[in-house]
Parts: sequence; C-alpha cells; structure tokens
Amino acid sequence: MQKGLIQAIMPPLKSAKAVFSGEGVTMSMDYIERLHSPEFIEALQRPDRTNGPFVVKCHGLLNESLRDVFVQNDHIHASLAIRDPLEIYFSAYDNFRKTGEFSAFAKVSTGIDTIVNYFEKILSSTVATSKIKNVPVIRYEKIVEQPREALLDSLEPPLRDKLMRGAIERFADIGAAKHASDNRFNVGRIKRDLSIYDPGVVREVVSGLESARRSFGYTS
Repeated sequence: MQKGLIQAIMPPLKSAKAVFSGEGVTMSMDYIERLHSPEFIEALQRPDRTNGPFVVKCHGLLNESLRDVFVQNDHIHASLAIRDPLEIYFSAYDNFRKTGEFSAFAKVSTGIDTIVNYFEKILSSTVATSKIKNVPVIRYEKIVEQPREALLDSLEPPLRDKLMRGAIERFADIGAAKHASDNRFNVGRIKRDLSIYDPGVVREVVSGLESARRSFGYTS
C-alpha cells in the first residue's frame, strides 16, 4: 500500500528491483532477500538519489549495522506490520502438516517456543530502534479492515504530511492509490476457525502465546 501511494504521487524513474539489483542487492520483486548484506546497507546510504523514492519489503529484523544506517539517515523511513502470534502459529502448524515445512511445529511446545522467541526479538528490536527513531507498528488486521487508516498510520508524520500534500496537488485518491502497485497486497483470512483444531492444542497454544500476544495489544 505504501508503494502504491508513494508511486502514485511521486513516481520513481525505475523500479526498486531494477535500481537495487544494479547495485548488487539481491531482490525478489520488492523483497530484500539479504536484508543485512553490505550491498543493501551501502545502497541505503545514498541520500543523493534522483531515481526514487522506493518502498522495499523484508521479512527480518534490524541488526546493529542496519539500525545505525536507519537512525542516521533522515531519508530512510520504516514501519513494522505485525500479525496476531496465534494466527501465525496455526498458519505454520498447518503448513507443517501439509508440507513438512517448519519442523519445529511437529510438537506444540517447540512451536510455541519458536513463536515466542521470534516475537521477543521483534519487540526488542523495535523498542530499541524506536528509542532513537520511531518505527510505526501496524496490525495486519487493520490493513485488511481499514486500509486507508492503516496506510496513514504506517507513515511518520513528516512523510505522511508530505505525501498528503502531494496527493492534494496531484488530485490523487488515497484509497485508489494503494492499488497502483503492480505487487498488490495479498489479503488472507483475518481470523482462522480454531474450532477445527484439537481443543487441548488450542488451549495450550493460547496459554503459551499469551505474553507474546499481549506485547502487541492482542487479547483472547
């Protein structure tokens, strides 16, 4: 959605993949495959770009090197999209049963530990970074149910104000702009039906993930 809005208002000269790949960054569509690579970190530190702006996505956490680049450069912005740990657990659990992927979910206890450890890392990384430079946190559920509000909430006020002014100047519609990207948001189910699982497993998972869920405002 960010990409759709930004490109509708301030279209880049080339795609992010074309530009960053040309600078040695490994990408798949708009996703950074090697988030902590020296090539990507170097590419981020170019405030003199005339071929942007770009929105890139990743599945990963900021390490110290990447955090330093982020907080030291005003032209770099970031946001975190989060989903209910309970939903993520059963998504991985289903995947394991269907394909054998995510072997940690062969046992409920190790699956819970995997989710808890990952969300602890997410929370720690986000809190540490936001003490220096804010990282807006957006829930997946809001992205699905209230895309316009979620989009605006995902942007820092200076960037949001700049884009809104651009939208007014270009008569861009915020709701329509999010569809402008060729890599559109893939909307899945917000809540899965937990009644299809063993009640004992559900109770164990809900109990084991209570703290991780509460950390991001999720409650049973």
